[in-house]
Amino acid sequence: MKCQMTGNSRMCVVALLAICLVLCMVQIGLATHYDFNGETVRVYTMGRGAFFSEGPNYAWLQEVEEMFNVKIEFNSTGAGNFISSVVTGMIAGDPPGDIFWTRHGITMQLAQQGMLQPLHGIINDEYYQRIPEIYRNRHFYEQVGTPYAFSSNDDFAHQGIPFHNPVGIAWNKDMFAELGLPDLYELQESGDWTYQALIDIAIQATQDTTGDGEIDQWGVAGYSGGIHWHQLLSTVASNNVDWVVMEDGKYTVNVTDPAFLDALQLWQDLRILHNASGSINGRALFAEGSLAMLVSCMAGLTTARNSGMEQEWGWVYYPKGPNAEDYAAFVHMFHVASLPLGVENPEALVELASALFRSMDPYMAQPLDEYLESGLDKLALDGFITDRESYETFRRMYSDMRLLPFFRDFFVHQDGVQEAVTGIRDGEVFALPAFAALQPALQAALDEYLGQ
Repeated sequence: MKCQMTGNSRMCVVALLAICLVLCMVQIGLATHYDFNGETVRVYTMGRGAFFSEGPNYAWLQEVEEMFNVKIEFNSTGAGNFISSVVTGMIAGDPPGDIFWTRHGITMQLAQQGMLQPLHGIINDEYYQRIPEIYRNRHFYEQVGTPYAFSSNDDFAHQGIPFHNPVGIAWNKDMFAELGLPDLYELQESGDWTYQALIDIAIQATQDTTGDGEIDQWGVAGYSGGIHWHQLLSTVASNNVDWVVMEDGKYTVNVTDPAFLDALQLWQDLRILHNASGSINGRALFAEGSLAMLVSCMAGLTTARNSGMEQEWGWVYYPKGPNAEDYAAFVHMFHVASLPLGVENPEALVELASALFRSMDPYMAQPLDEYLESGLDKLALDGFITDRESYETFRRMYSDMRLLPFFRDFFVHQDGVQEAVTGIRDGEVFALPAFAALQPALQAALDEYLGQ
């Protein structure tokens, strides 16, 4: 069908386009009515200031500075020093930044110590409508119902990963086919992708392929040291259990719950009982084709992609435990922004930071309702997604992405917790006595923190 357009029609179209342009400018104008009068705003980061030092990100930084009439400076430190430097500066009345940009866990520890500005009335329903749907889980930003943080969702873009990614399992499809192992996509769709399926497959895949008496092909591992403690906590979450439960109006430590203990025991069984997961660098072994299943976030596949891994891989949820009815996608390395306690003009700073990070409409690099699709397409284009099934798995994961268990970072930083978890993994202790011994101290710490 031919489309004919008269001169008047063309004029109407041009007029409509002009109106749309004006409306867009009005929208941005309404969103950026904050004028910092040429003042300097400091962003304190965990080694990420270089992200805005060159290329398109630097050009965007300049645009934001002009938009808000502000000068933005970056200071940074490592993860190990971030909390202490903020606390020291706050006590001295000189915080190291006007905006903090770091991991969710570090942010919530600062909130716990009273270092952050509560954001009631700013991180509200209107705010959530301006950020991508996959980041609207309020647990990303709140501590016991109080918002202390807000989204900085594009901070992984410089690594080729367009958004935060949850923990799952990458599997070597070629190895599975060669060994006649079950297709994980089929197990996932039928609901049979479980702890027991993981164990059975890992046992079959672990082999001495050269006959020299040494295992050179492993069934399953994390990206370093066999399995990292935060991946062990993904197992807890995938068994539909938490280390804290609400009982009679009080938060109670739940670390002797059989479902909690069974989840931790899984990795001891894999490593010690079945010898199917050694103390190995899973990331490297997966890239060279000698590991069947890699437990990681999608970032863990960077090594495989960059090293030119020859085998095809797939991507599935973390398997569900016997206490769970369905799969769940948990993110463990979530980055957010926050403000120091007592900062002036918090609403303006949230708007400025959201523009800088392009985390909120209308500053985003793509339309709000196309964020997920464009991100998935970029993962596929950059070689992180290799088949239609993993594309759809990621879509499902991002549609219901959650944080690891309640107060995860409060929990893992209590004395003895990390040692107990790694001891369980390494077969040095059993789960029940290790956590039964820690339970009183954990309850006391939780009671003090919550004032209950």
